[in-house]
Amino acid sequence: MVKFRMLLTLFLLAVLSFSWAAQNDGHYLFPEFKSATIFFKTGLQQKSDLNFNKLTEEMVFVENGKFLAIANVTSIDSILIAQRKFIPVDGIFFECEGGEKYPLFVQYKSKLISAGKSTGFGNSQTTAVDNISNVYSSGKVYELEIGKDYRVLSDDSFWTLVNEKYGRINSLKEAQKIFPDKNLKPFVKANKIKFDNSDDLLLLLQQVDQIK
Repeated sequence: MVKFRMLLTLFLLAVLSFSWAAQNDGHYLFPEFKSATIFFKTGLQQKSDLNFNKLTEEMVFVENGKFLAIANVTSIDSILIAQRKFIPVDGIFFECEGGEKYPLFVQYKSKLISAGKSTGFGNSQTTAVDNISNVYSSGKVYELEIGKDYRVLSDDSFWTLVNEKYGRINSLKEAQKIFPDKNLKPFVKANKIKFDNSDDLLLLLQQVDQIK
């Protein structure tokens, strides 16, 4: 009997652990909420367990069993989560990937796709849009699991900072627009630069001043 109770306890703990980690279904960046330090522009610091919601592009914390997003983002200088640095940019957060003169940032973002329910009159797309709107308006987008009727698709973007202006760098065309006086194509081709790879982009940004 004692052995059965021990097994039952272990099973319940496993279920609870699984439920907490189940948020890693695509709409949260980390598999669980992690210890973080929030650095404010005033110099103050605050500790909290945070995770990043890729659908709302917000930093989320748990208070009294409820999932809440950090407000007043403009007062924050940066957030450090698991040795990863995030900074607020126009109300959302970018992760700092490194780089000096031309730093690289990642904008984590996801799209919610609903299968919809066909009515036989071609209204499945409208139904899908309504379903997705309901996920957001009801606050379900913050919950651990959104539901089996939805898929979360990543739509991340890379950015750099040139002359205090952020520019997206997801393609050669976008990179060329940021550096119009540079012929980037030969370097990109010779080094097999992939614009969905942070290491490749860091190499490009490190070498861009040497490119003619």
